[in-house]
Amino acid sequence: MSVFDNNNNSNNVIVKKMKKRKSREVDEAEDVEKVEEVEEVEEVVEVAPIKKKKVIVKAATSTLITGRTLVDYSNPFGLLPDDTDGDNEDAIKNSKKLKATIESVFTSSTTTTTTTERREIFKEYSEVYGEQAKLGVEIANKSRYATIRDIQHYIKWLLSDFAETTPNWIFTKNKPLLQKLVVVVVPAIDDLLYEKVCLLSGKEWFTDKLPHSSTMKIHTVVPSKPPSQSLYEHLFTVKTLVAKEKRQGGSNGKVLPASGYLLADDELIENGYPQSKDCTASPWARAVLGKDNDPFNLLAVDCEMCVTTTGKELTRISIVDENNTVLMDEYVKPDNPITDYVTRFSGISEETLRDVTTTLNDIQVKLKHLIKKNTILIGHSLENDLNAMKFYHPHIIDTSVCFPTGNHTKFPLRVLVKRHLGRVIQAGNDGHNSIEDAKAVMDLVKLKIEKGKDYGTSLEHNENLFSILHKYNKRATMIDTIEEITQHSTNVVSCVKCNTKSEVAERAMKELRGSSDFIIFKLYQLADHYKAVEKLSSEESQQLEQQLIQSINDDTSSEGKAKKQIMKELSKWDGTIPVNKPVFDVFQTIDDQLTKIYDQMTSNSMLMVLFGPGAFNCINRFQNDPDKAEDYVLAVETAKLGMVKIGIK
Repeated sequence: MSVFDNNNNSNNVIVKKMKKRKSREVDEAEDVEKVEEVEEVEEVVEVAPIKKKKVIVKAATSTLITGRTLVDYSNPFGLLPDDTDGDNEDAIKNSKKLKATIESVFTSSTTTTTTTERREIFKEYSEVYGEQAKLGVEIANKSRYATIRDIQHYIKWLLSDFAETTPNWIFTKNKPLLQKLVVVVVPAIDDLLYEKVCLLSGKEWFTDKLPHSSTMKIHTVVPSKPPSQSLYEHLFTVKTLVAKEKRQGGSNGKVLPASGYLLADDELIENGYPQSKDCTASPWARAVLGKDNDPFNLLAVDCEMCVTTTGKELTRISIVDENNTVLMDEYVKPDNPITDYVTRFSGISEETLRDVTTTLNDIQVKLKHLIKKNTILIGHSLENDLNAMKFYHPHIIDTSVCFPTGNHTKFPLRVLVKRHLGRVIQAGNDGHNSIEDAKAVMDLVKLKIEKGKDYGTSLEHNENLFSILHKYNKRATMIDTIEEITQHSTNVVSCVKCNTKSEVAERAMKELRGSSDFIIFKLYQLADHYKAVEKLSSEESQQLEQQLIQSINDDTSSEGKAKKQIMKELSKWDGTIPVNKPVFDVFQTIDDQLTKIYDQMTSNSMLMVLFGPGAFNCINRFQNDPDKAEDYVLAVETAKLGMVKIGIK
């Protein structure tokens, strides 16, 4: 795996550095200052594209030395810290220099190691970590869903030898011990179907080798007119930004109207925006006035939040129009007791809210009159504001997306304002001013519209995941049907072509102990089963569900109450996928195959199983029925929500 594809001398250098670092017995958790003493390690591992900061050096160094990563739980989408210096150009140059250093130390495009050399290198790592050291993973932040881009970035990070920024949604222990990464894609299983099958069968599936602590829901991407159930297109296509060429006349690309900057469905998902199906019940609200085909109008929104006993809650909201006229500026009394006013950022104090009686419900009533169905809401990482407002809206322009950094992080608003507007905001210690921030966001979007699509960004470039892994000198193998391989593979990946889908699992077993660092294939059984199903319900599944519902109604335990709630959710619409004994049999087949795959893997290898998107039966059923428009949208959103399960051999 990762430590074995580098030349022997390079690995010896790193091992010696690790030993030297260990001998100093610097405890990363006790004293961040001491990490600065190890300058030679800092220079190798610091990869975050911002100026050196103690906490970032500490996180990167701890990954190399101990396999432990410090996770920023409050920063799930990679926003650069608020105290980052506004001038990022020097930091980006430093990042490129550091990346070049990493590549020169960790990778070699001209040399490969023999099996004997790999074993010797692994022994040296074992001396550092201990003979009994094991690779380990645990989901670090279960309060959010992961996305396919998160999974993609994690795969690159695992196989890049620290040339990628550390993911903050998953905790990875002893990463250099990783021998092989095996990714299995299981289409047609979404989160709702999985819950239903577990409930009806009375069994928690796929947990023998894939523990619950390493399970997370993921948003997959389903096309508006879904022709395919494959995750490959999104998993293998890596979006990167490259420096744009200087154009004659200073052109910044095509000039688009405001609607040209709306976030697409997959961008809303990737950036953590509330999804329609999750926002149907109280306390969520949405626009009810106006028509979808009315002309767009722009409103910029900024909110301040305080921490309460239940999490972050809205305490101030400001909205301005295209002329920067303030349409709303209200302080809000949270529903729950405040535990931290976060005054340094929110500008809110106990005195500020002393006489405030306005509630979230009051704000939502006003929002319904102010925000129409055709309104475009503008904000900076607006998903946080909408979650605090408990307000769903599909038309979003996000300045953190319009002005990308070129990597997995996002620019703070004050950096963009300083660079593009020449203004200074959020400079004092009295907290942010939400009116000032809303006006800044509006001005940034108007500037973007005026200058053109490429202003303030770089050109988007798509690169194949296999090609990126090849640059890191990693061997990859794809096992699938001829059609899938022809569509998604490149000349740098070893392909095992199967004549039928049923051959894939059998051929994969033979490849697991080969020389590849990354192996990926699909298990098609359930997808094929649902494609063959002609009717969406059967007497057998209905009888089974009715019997179970009756038994659940008679169960007064806490577990029984939980099951009642699940069944209540399942009965809200008629678009659930049928579940019966044949489905249980397919689940058992998949479970058995995953167990065999796991048993065949070498020690300290990782098995990552991606479930989703869900079966398209309901989507196909509703998409041409005008009376089922809402059911169609719900079916698409349900199919999008899959799962990732990870196990370590």
